[in-house]
Amino acid sequence: MNNNTRLSACILLCLSACSANSEKQVQIYSAPKQVAAAAPAPQGQAPQGMPDGSLPPNHPKIENSASNSNAPAAPSPFEWKTPKGWTEKAGNSVRLVSFDVPGSPEQASVIILGGDAGGFLPNLNRWRGQLEMQPVDEATAKKSAKKDQSALGAFQWFELNNPASAEKSMLVAIVPIPDATIFVKLVGTKKITSENRDAFISLCRSLSKRKS
Repeated sequence: MNNNTRLSACILLCLSACSANSEKQVQIYSAPKQVAAAAPAPQGQAPQGMPDGSLPPNHPKIENSASNSNAPAAPSPFEWKTPKGWTEKAGNSVRLVSFDVPGSPEQASVIILGGDAGGFLPNLNRWRGQLEMQPVDEATAKKSAKKDQSALGAFQWFELNNPASAEKSMLVAIVPIPDATIFVKLVGTKKITSENRDAFISLCRSLSKRKS
């Protein structure tokens, strides 16, 4: 092989090596970039479902609770007279109103539930259970009921005291109305319920339909 032939062979080998390196570089630089994984949503915040921030199809609607937190409650169809010394607090669709009662860590409440709300006796025994008292039969329950009258009609009220503890006491009234039942309730120590008994009964008597 003469010198010219050797020179030509060397040039071809160099060109081949450069071509191979060039292809490797093209493969490296043309590789698609990986998309970074989305950071998890902060605790308590709903994750976004779609790139534009909209929720995926068929996803339950997420209500903006912040915008509704200060929305005024609908006017109650009922009205009452707040007992002297009690402080009225706004209610909602179920709890018509609450009251801060002097000396009591618990609020008095007036709630409305559909129908008979489970029945007279089951409710009474549930309240007794909350005070760690034994359930009673219907005859005994009716004997302990005290009857009174409001503008909404006749109602029954009960004073429940756990004989084993002066810390567990309750005043509760059941006011039946068409298709629903109103419950008035005050929980506290025996001292608190005793001191607020008259105020509690006056509240129950004052319940009436709101005048349009």
